[in-house]
Amino acid sequence: MLLGVLFVGISNYFGVNSVPYIRLTIDYIKTASNQNYLPSDSYHQLFIYGIYMLGYAALSGFFLFMTRQTIIVMSRMIEYDLKNELYDHYQKLDISFYKRNNTGDLMNRISEDVSRVRMYLGPAIMYILNTSFLFYFTITKMVTVDTKLTLFVLAPLPLLAISIYFVSDTINKKSTKVQEKLSEITTLSQESFSGIRVLKAYGRETHFINEFEGLSNNYKNITMGLVKIESLFQPFIVLLIGFSTLFTLYIGGMLAIKHQITYGNIAEFMVYVNKLTWPIASLGWVTSLIQRAAASQTRINDFLHTEPEIKSTHFSTEIIEGNVSFNNVSFAYPDTGIKALKNVSFEIPKGHSLAIIGRTGSGKSTIANLICRLYEPDSGEILRKRNNTVGRTKAAYCYRQSYHKKTSNNDL
Repeated sequence: MLLGVLFVGISNYFGVNSVPYIRLTIDYIKTASNQNYLPSDSYHQLFIYGIYMLGYAALSGFFLFMTRQTIIVMSRMIEYDLKNELYDHYQKLDISFYKRNNTGDLMNRISEDVSRVRMYLGPAIMYILNTSFLFYFTITKMVTVDTKLTLFVLAPLPLLAISIYFVSDTINKKSTKVQEKLSEITTLSQESFSGIRVLKAYGRETHFINEFEGLSNNYKNITMGLVKIESLFQPFIVLLIGFSTLFTLYIGGMLAIKHQITYGNIAEFMVYVNKLTWPIASLGWVTSLIQRAAASQTRINDFLHTEPEIKSTHFSTEIIEGNVSFNNVSFAYPDTGIKALKNVSFEIPKGHSLAIIGRTGSGKSTIANLICRLYEPDSGEILRKRNNTVGRTKAAYCYRQSYHKKTSNNDL
């Protein structure tokens, strides 16, 4: 990142410092034409000016290449780390989290949201730095030529800053909605593909096609609203830049007629304005990247700040064996409130099996999930007994002691 800042500064320094040679070239030709003859070394002098401009352009291009090799590569590395961090956090969360969140939304956060954040960390930051350095070097050069002309050329910029301020909030809100709708589309697609056998078996193709079309229409409408704002913003910026060019020609021409500046200065200012054209015109695009990245980073942070309900503080690599004992275990699913178990107690000796039968929803799968500690019981405890002792192990993928919770007589 720091190298990228250095390289973008050097690139703009060489890029801006090549412009005065355009003024020198035009003024030299103008002076020679007024004298109705060209000195013997004129072509040599013009060639020297050309070499300087070419050399500065080559150096500017080289350091621009180095800028991309540092800032863009940095953003890719951060993208790599962020995706690994997200995936690692996925593994730590419990089953309850996955029941509350759609698979498509989880996939969208690790793909689309991370990509939008990378676009901010890479291209957006690079263009912000480029615009900042270019403004500083360019305006400094312009002021040294003529302060009055510089003020006229830069007059539309405050209006541009105000418009960006008001448009940014709208872009941010619409960007958040776009990401939410995209998550819904991803969720429906993932569920349809994973359950295609059931979908075809019950002849539900038409229903899901209509549902997908409805989600796509909503996504299209919200996206088009965002595109309309961005499409109006871009021409508005170009219009303001056009006013800067007009001021340069008119005010600069008046000053040149009064011999306060040279004709070469007008050409020099035109090049400066053209150099500022793309950075200023890209402000709308960069603003959109920043707002979208802010919306995506908020979604990522909400996920990363989610703490697992089941935490293990101690781990052991010992082999788990012995009896499995349930002591007054009660459990209700947190999402639905359905009470699956109430004061269940039993013990399975080592090497023996226990058959549990019952109708759907009687708690058979819940007992298996509790033994694997996919959920925490609301009350009671699950123990592992060995050699007439009670083992409370925290080893991964084995029986674990549950958290003890106090219960009232009414609960019992």
